[in-house]
Amino acid sequence: MINTENSKKDHSGSRGDILRDSAGDHVVAAKGGGPPISVTAHELQGVEMGLTLERTRGFKKVHFAIDSMVVYYILINKEEKPPWQLLQIWRRVNLLREFFDVLKISHVYRETNRDANLLASHHPPIKWMDVRTEDFSAELHQIIKEDTDGTQYRRSYSFLSVLL
Repeated sequence: MINTENSKKDHSGSRGDILRDSAGDHVVAAKGGGPPISVTAHELQGVEMGLTLERTRGFKKVHFAIDSMVVYYILINKEEKPPWQLLQIWRRVNLLREFFDVLKISHVYRETNRDANLLASHHPPIKWMDVRTEDFSAELHQIIKEDTDGTQYRRSYSFLSVLL
């Protein structure tokens, strides 16, 4: 499984991916940065990075966990082209899809994607950087432990009422 996340600031954009094996153990992670584009573009770059990460490790079955509904719909509707600003990234993602026998895409809530979110928040100055498990920060190890222990996340909802 790959959890992917993005981050965008005024001066940079970034992405983070965490790759897990079928038992749920963290295998490797990657993060990358670059100039700011759009949140959706950085999410798609995270998908591209994750697929490349899986491909270089020889995996043939991939399960993506994405917290962006926009990117989720772009990926499950392969026949429908995204906006032109995303077209080149989308084409590269579609080329990478061909290397896998199985590609499952799931939407997850942001609260369950904290490990990839932490990696994306670093905004490295380079396009790609592998992060070995022994180099995980204490905070990342804590998030992974909480996930392993089955931490339940509370999700708050707010409603907007409009008087007409």
